[in-house]
Amino acid sequence: ALTCIACDWADADPQGALAWANGLSNPADRDTALYNAVRHVSTSDPAAAASDLKMIPDVNQRNQAMNDVLGRWVDQDPAAALKWVQTNTTGTAQTMAMTQVINNIAQIDPVSALGVIQQMPDAANYNNMVFQTINSWSQSDPAAALAWANSNLSGNDLITATGVAVRQLINVNPAAGAQYVTTLPDGQNRNNLISQVANSMAREDMSGALNWINSVDANATTRDNAINQVMNQLTQVDPQQASQVLQTVNFDMSTPAGQNAYANVASQIATSLAQTDPDGALTWAESLSGTARNNAMGSAINSIANSDPDTAWNYVQNLPADDPSRAAMVNNVVNAYARQDPATAVSLLGDLTPAQQQNAIGQISNNWVRQDPYAASQWISTLPTSAAKDTAVQNMLNSQGQYDLTTSLQWVNTMSTPAAQMRGYTTVIQQTARTDPVAAQSAVDSASNLTDAQKTQLSQIIQRAQAQGGGGMNSVDYGYGPDNAPPGYHFEYNSNGQQMLIRDN
Repeated sequence: ALTCIACDWADADPQGALAWANGLSNPADRDTALYNAVRHVSTSDPAAAASDLKMIPDVNQRNQAMNDVLGRWVDQDPAAALKWVQTNTTGTAQTMAMTQVINNIAQIDPVSALGVIQQMPDAANYNNMVFQTINSWSQSDPAAALAWANSNLSGNDLITATGVAVRQLINVNPAAGAQYVTTLPDGQNRNNLISQVANSMAREDMSGALNWINSVDANATTRDNAINQVMNQLTQVDPQQASQVLQTVNFDMSTPAGQNAYANVASQIATSLAQTDPDGALTWAESLSGTARNNAMGSAINSIANSDPDTAWNYVQNLPADDPSRAAMVNNVVNAYARQDPATAVSLLGDLTPAQQQNAIGQISNNWVRQDPYAASQWISTLPTSAAKDTAVQNMLNSQGQYDLTTSLQWVNTMSTPAAQMRGYTTVIQQTARTDPVAAQSAVDSASNLTDAQKTQLSQIIQRAQAQGGGGMNSVDYGYGPDNAPPGYHFEYNSNGQQMLIRDN
């Protein structure tokens, strides 16, 4: 109601509305009424509203009202609004107000806005206002913004401002952007912009973009990066064409970096091709050589295995044993089986290297435990003691609710190192403490393979679980209650009024 009165009254009788608002006895009501009255005065007389801002006592409301006032004032008389800000504000408020006024002026007349900014070289946000104005200008006329920056700025300011403008120019007019970039001195800024030009040109003309890259005076790394940008776009649109174009591009194959760039593009193409033409993707990958061939083969197999692991496995099995990419592809297929058919993945573990086996066991157990915890546990129990088995057991323990406390702790005790066992204990005790802190604490106290420090750490976990609300307490099931705690413990209440079992010491 106060807001409606203040707004409507201010529209009809600004001074009367302000006088009424200022006379309200309740401070909160007065603040609300003054804030809304001043804002509405600005619709007809922003200059008067600006002089009334000081009546608003709350600084946040005053700053918000000032934004509204200045927004309307700048539309009517930007020079007067700017002069008021310079004369009547200081500190953070002035920084905010100046930024708003300059931004509004820049929408209409960026040259005037920049001229005003240049008259305030000591302003706290001088550089930000310059760059924001250049950015705003560049969205409508990047060439003009670029020309202004080159004529009026120097040093780092010039580099930053032209960078802002030329990026917009590249998006709006790639050919003009390309011409400008080639005139820049050698350096990282020029190198980055070359890739952006190539990326922008490729949206309309892939061949033209590649021809421009080959013609531009740039080092091999810059050219390779630019080619990569274009080929990534082409691969997303037409991987078949990308596979043909790759044979004609000029990666610098004399350096490891160029070879890797070529191989990475080949890998991306193979992945995309395999999604629609698996046989064609593999045939194309086989036609390559070296690292490019190995990467492309591995990517194609990985893509095929995600949808049809049987087909991928049959292909891999027919590769020569000495094929340099075979081991990686076998690993990819087994990992795909691990996600879809863990039992089959287990039968293929013998085809992996020891390092690959450890990774695969982790993936198989993680998926199998969720799909069929009984079958997973039967398999895990047959694994030899090792770090891989520790991972599988931990994955099983992470599947909360699959096993009772006693069974879970039996699994923990099969783990191969004290560190692995402590991780297992932590998982089990955290899970149990949420529903049965008495049983959790009893398990900790009776554990013979834990140190005193580890027991203390686990007891603290139990207490935190109770303090956070847990899932209730089942101490009654054990014959315990507030007046009958287990030996060595007592009950207290936390801030939520819940009972907590605490060690006496």
